[in-house]
Amino acid sequence: MRFLKATACGLAMTALLACQPGGGADTASLEAEIKTPPHVSVLITDGERGDWTLQITRDPAYDAFAFVRAGADWRSTEWVSQTLGVSMERIDGMDAIVFAPNAAEVATFAFRPYSGEVQATYTPRIPFSDGADAIFLGAFNMIPLTDRAAVAALMGEASNHTDEGRDVPLSLITDRPILYAGERHTGRLDVKAHQGLYAYLGEATITEGESFKGVIDPGMPDFITKGLDEDLVRVFTALDKRFGEPLDQTASLLVAFRGFDEPGFSLRGGVLPGNMMSFEISGDVLKTENPRIQPYLQRFFAHEATHLYQGDTRYEHKRHAWIGEGAAETMSLQIAMDLGLADAAVQLEQYAENYAFCDEALKGRTLEDAIRRGNEGNYDCGDLLALIADAAIGEHSLADLWTAMASRTDGDGYTAEHHFEAMLELGADPTLVERMRRFTSETVDDPLGELRAMGDAVGIEANFEDGALVAFSVPATAR
Repeated sequence: MRFLKATACGLAMTALLACQPGGGADTASLEAEIKTPPHVSVLITDGERGDWTLQITRDPAYDAFAFVRAGADWRSTEWVSQTLGVSMERIDGMDAIVFAPNAAEVATFAFRPYSGEVQATYTPRIPFSDGADAIFLGAFNMIPLTDRAAVAALMGEASNHTDEGRDVPLSLITDRPILYAGERHTGRLDVKAHQGLYAYLGEATITEGESFKGVIDPGMPDFITKGLDEDLVRVFTALDKRFGEPLDQTASLLVAFRGFDEPGFSLRGGVLPGNMMSFEISGDVLKTENPRIQPYLQRFFAHEATHLYQGDTRYEHKRHAWIGEGAAETMSLQIAMDLGLADAAVQLEQYAENYAFCDEALKGRTLEDAIRRGNEGNYDCGDLLALIADAAIGEHSLADLWTAMASRTDGDGYTAEHHFEAMLELGADPTLVERMRRFTSETVDDPLGELRAMGDAVGIEANFEDGALVAFSVPATAR
């Protein structure tokens, strides 16, 4: 997921949040005692005036249920238990439903699907201007655990478990029409929670363009709607060229307009299986057409679309998210420059921010801890490392590097080691690769100095004055 904000005056873009769907469990995950599923089933009901209920039916051997996708602490304040001895708790960065000893096997919560900003996951509820809602069903995926202590043992990472709730049956009941994975449903939808995409609740008008099919908010400013298909065609064409082939199926879009209330310009987005992309667009600068908006939109689209081309190859553990997010950041700027949407001044601005933010993020901390600090470092450090990798592999591209890395995973999630092995395969200097390996896994005394040294080794020219980047250029092979 990508979240960008721009100020009204300069439309200066800052990456605050991003996320790409993760993969399987870590090979060093905690072992857990798992019975034949289902251990739990979940029923959610769409109530009037935004009031919803969740009913959870459990195997009594399990007294705790950790949510796979947590992000910000919003469930503990938004969800109210209706059952004695059952509570929603925040445990070491994870949300969990906890049953007291001898509590009922069936519990109910009242809640309102959260529509605010969340870290490192998808917006639970995306409201549309006509009253429709897109509900992220993956937000209800849970891991059955024996007790509260087992939740704490996950140390805030669902991927530390051998089974990320893959068999939780989830049912949605609503009086509104349902559009899910391109199919329409009435009254009830049954899915597996771990497969949960966005369910669109409301009268859905499907828009089809050359590059996509999906639902576009009827309140979206016309100048954005009319240029959407053309913008995506340009982005997809550029990515087709880089990856050597088009997507295996047309992209599906959910595009919501969140209104004019927020100052400036805000974008959120994410990708999900099935080539689905979601976008949320808002800001008071959209009241009138602004020609400077389109370049930002296309760069934003390029970042998310890159994740589509990265395909089903997901990170094995969230601590490796910097690889995919960094590649998407680097490639989106490269595409923007190819299309004339960004120039050397934009490149200088982006990498000046990256060097400053990465240096600050890694002081006394490792990059692999970034996800536990709300994605800090995954994008700015990841972008710099992707650019260094691109320059290090010569005539090969980041798309080539991704393909080489994906071929090493045997269908499982990728790790940093897969990434480094692929760099070596494509001709990167072993000394540089070892230096990158240490940079990403160990605490670095001087992060900025290390980044500059690695860049120098591959021909990236970064000139600083008083600690600030003032001139920047990259080799022709890394463009």
